[in-house]
Amino acid sequence: MILRWLALYPKGGADWFALSDWPWLLALAERLETRRAVQVAVLAEGLGPTPLSAPIYANPPEGVAT
Repeated sequence: MILRWLALYPKGGADWFALSDWPWLLALAERLETRRAVQVAVLAEGLGPTPLSAPIYANPPEGVAT
């Protein structure tokens, strides 16, 4: 989840971090996204199709993700 936070926060000011600068870490994030347990959590939290490798702000299906 820290990969998400690095890419998304602070809102409007996360340009300093690019996961593509760390190819081995990007590959790990992409592999994790294919795991069933991660996919279930991602769907429940509304984290989008690439929650670790190219995150977007959460859009939970119900309620809020807090």
